[in-house]
Amino acid sequence: MGGQRQSLARARGDGLDLVASAHGQSRRNVLAGRALYQTDLMHKAVGWMLREAGALDREALRDFLSAFHKRLPRTALRYAIEHMDPEERRKWMEK
Repeated sequence: MGGQRQSLARARGDGLDLVASAHGQSRRNVLAGRALYQTDLMHKAVGWMLREAGALDREALRDFLSAFHKRLPRTALRYAIEHMDPEERRKWMEK
């Protein structure tokens, strides 16, 4: 499955190869590092990247959000959870 994710990410050319090729703590660190930028445009980009990574592996996104959602800028969080059902989005926004 990992190879399929890597191929998909490279084919799409959207930078997900960094996320798809990383595993466990490494992937979390890659995503967390992206979340540290301080501009609104970067917040949107981080949220978009998280959302797309979550499309490939929803549990990995939930694990990441569990660890870092309080430190994520609200814009990044909103973009990251955009494709979740309304109930789950509310849960993440309330934390």
